[in-house]
Order: sequence, then C-alpha cells, then structure tokens
Amino acid sequence: MDKVTLRELLESDREAVLAALGRDRSPAAAQAALEKAVDRVLYRYGEACGDARLSLSAQDSLQALRGALPLMGTVSEARQWQREVAPAPKKRLRPAAVAVLALGAGLLAAAMILSGSWKALQSLLPALLGGACLAAGGYLAGKPAREKKTEAPAVRTEFLIDPEAVWSCLQGVMLVADRGLETAASQAALEKETARADAPDGPIPAEELELFATLLENACARLALPDGEDAREAVSAIRYYLHRRGVEAVDYAPERAAWFEILPARREGTLRPALVADGRLLKKGLASARG
Repeated sequence: MDKVTLRELLESDREAVLAALGRDRSPAAAQAALEKAVDRVLYRYGEACGDARLSLSAQDSLQALRGALPLMGTVSEARQWQREVAPAPKKRLRPAAVAVLALGAGLLAAAMILSGSWKALQSLLPALLGGACLAAGGYLAGKPAREKKTEAPAVRTEFLIDPEAVWSCLQGVMLVADRGLETAASQAALEKETARADAPDGPIPAEELELFATLLENACARLALPDGEDAREAVSAIRYYLHRRGVEAVDYAPERAAWFEILPARREGTLRPALVADGRLLKKGLASARG
C-alpha cells in the first residue's frame, strides 16, 4: 500500500461500526464501540504504513482525540420512565377508639337499666365509667392517625445517540489525525534531507564509511592482544583499500586533535583513525590523550 490514511481504514469498517452503534444507542455503549474502532484502525495503520515513527504519532494523536468525542452532541432521543405512586388511603377511625366508644355505650346502657330499680346507687358506677369511656373514645377518634410519607414519583431518563451523527464525529477525528500525520511525515522528510545536506560529500557513501570506521576501531582494539599481528594486518588492509578509494586513515597527533574525539588517559594513542579526503574530515576518529 503506497499511502494509507486513517480515514480510509475507518471507512472500510463503516458497516461494522454502524451496526455496533445501532445495537445499543446509549452514550456509554457508543463510547466503547468507538474505542474499539479506533484501536482497530491504529493496528491496521501500523501494519500498512511501515514507519514506526508515523505509527507512534498516529497512536498519540488518536489517544488524545478519542476521549474528547462530543457524544452528548449526537443525542437524538430521550426516553423517560416514571413509577406511579399509590394514592394515600382514606382516613379511618382507629381500632382503639372504636373499642373504647363501644365499651362506654355499653356501660351507659347498663346504668340506665339499673337506674329504674332499687339498685340506683349501684348504677352510678357504670354511668361514670361509661361517660369516661365515651370521653376517651371521642379523644382517640379525633386524633389524626400518623400518615405514611408519600414517596415522590421515580423518574429515569435515558439518552439515545444517533449512529450517523457519531459516525460523522469519528470521521472528523480521523481527518484531524490524518492532517497531523501529514505534518509529521513532512517534518521527518525535511529532517532527513537536512541531515543529508549537512553530511560532507566524499568518494565513499556514508553507510560504507561508517562500516570501515567500525572495522578500524575493532582492529585497533585488538592490537595489544596476542593476535595483535593479525589485527595489524587487518588495519593495514583497510587503510590500503580506503587509500585506493581516495580516503586516508589518519592517526592521532596533537596538531590534528580537532579531527578526533578525545578520551582522557595516561597515554596518547589512536583508538580509531580519522577518515579524511582531500584535506576534508569525513569521519572523526577516536583517541586517548592526557587530560
């Protein structure tokens, strides 16, 4: 794939994303579906673009943008449910008041029966008790019963998103991310071109020059070992090859210190020769010198 964009990869998943959004239209479910879609696009982009730097840039961009999706702006419908509350029961006489009133009426009736006989004095006690019961029953009947607290009706509201509106938001996010990737790619190309322009021209390509510099450093490090003679022959062979290509391998000297990276040590010596062509430094050497 020559050039791939995040929006193109998203478009290929259009049906699957819209189906997921349609199955559950709540904002929470929509957010989960969008995160899954973004992760899939990122995975496919990393495989297709072939550039680790651009893949990381896409991941950073979408991670920052997907949490800012304005899902509440895509709500197209709201549903409400209200729980009905039973009406309060009508006021009734308390059972205790009814019982006391009935007892009082019975006592008064007994007192009236006794009052007509020789037991008139004995009828005084039932009459007094019956009057007291009637008074107590009237008090209880007039006292309001404790009413149950009326519950407020429970209302639940559910917001439903519009799948097409969510899809448009996601496309906009991908478009913004694609523009950022274009900028990152242009910046990377510019940096590469600048580095190429700053590199000195020489008879040997830069990659090959780096290889010979590494071979020289490894060979110089073995000069003091038991196989030093073989290392000396290797250094000589590399020097001769470079010389035939127009590049000189120059050892360290105080007057050429600018051509070397210096490591402080008790003894001076060349750890890696500097590579020079026509008096121009192509690759700095490495040397040890007294600090």
